[in-house]
Amino acid sequence: MAGQRFIALDGLRGFAAVAVVSYHLRTWTPAAFSAGYLAVDLFFVLSGFVIAAAYEPRLRSGEMGVTTFLRVRLIRLWPLYLLGVGLAMLTPLVSLVTKGGVLPVYAPSWAALPFEALMAPSPGHGSLYRLDPVAWSLAFELLINVTFVLTWRRWTLRNLIIVVGFLGILSLSANPGSRGWTWDQIPYGLLRVGFAFPTGVLVYRLHTIGLRPPKLPLSALVAALGAMMLTRSSGEACVLLGFPALIWLGASAEPSRLTRPLCVILGSASYGLYTIHEPLFEALAAWAARLGPSNHTLIAAAFMVAVVVTAIYVDRRYDVPARQFLSRRRRRSALRPASADA
Repeated sequence: MAGQRFIALDGLRGFAAVAVVSYHLRTWTPAAFSAGYLAVDLFFVLSGFVIAAAYEPRLRSGEMGVTTFLRVRLIRLWPLYLLGVGLAMLTPLVSLVTKGGVLPVYAPSWAALPFEALMAPSPGHGSLYRLDPVAWSLAFELLINVTFVLTWRRWTLRNLIIVVGFLGILSLSANPGSRGWTWDQIPYGLLRVGFAFPTGVLVYRLHTIGLRPPKLPLSALVAALGAMMLTRSSGEACVLLGFPALIWLGASAEPSRLTRPLCVILGSASYGLYTIHEPLFEALAAWAARLGPSNHTLIAAAFMVAVVVTAIYVDRRYDVPARQFLSRRRRRSALRPASADA
């Protein structure tokens, strides 16, 4: 992040990813964040802050162009997304091998695969993404990334305040809530990312000009985030005011020596946790349907622990090596024209 690592924000990101998993387990356990879907809005705000911090200086200096920025973002997002798609296809693949053909129940998954393997939404289905439903937010993330890199010079402090203020008022009237993941909810998804991402950039600008709060303990910020995700009643207030305030406070917070490693680990694993938990949960749900409902709370707790551990492992053993490999390929391809000219 332009030479600076915001460790407390890593911790908030990791906690938010756990909240998303908890939200998707809400039918199994009462100990769930009923407003965990709000974590997606927090991710969008965080993304605006982090991308502005990491790439604006490089864009301004000419070190990075539009094409390079987009390649870097795809390399960051695609490997773990593809793993989520692959996990979602395991059951249809086993069925294909054992049954000798495509069963009707799995036909939509096979039809969606050519589109979703390329991170494109699958047509003809209610959800934008059938195989890994949470990927709808990644599509909007890429869309706002493209918008940002093409127009970042216009993202002045004045313009950001105007855009964030206008879209904030629009969000109050539209109340998008958890919507945005189906074809007919695309306007709500655009509104959610359209407000949250520029808000994150605005918070970063305020941070860089020295408008910084007193440092608060990370535990207080995590407790505040958890409280925001416990109830849906204050959802819009959290998105419009609470999350920007948390990112602003978190950018100046310093974790303790004990919590710092945990923040780094959970922050690094958060994206993997987000992309793989839904396909794994769908497979688990099919198996757990054979059990009585009284067992679901225990299964949900075990699943939460297992998927977090899996995400940490996947981050280290799959995502980091995959991104390093793709980055080397990108650098080699970028050097070829220069070598030919020489």
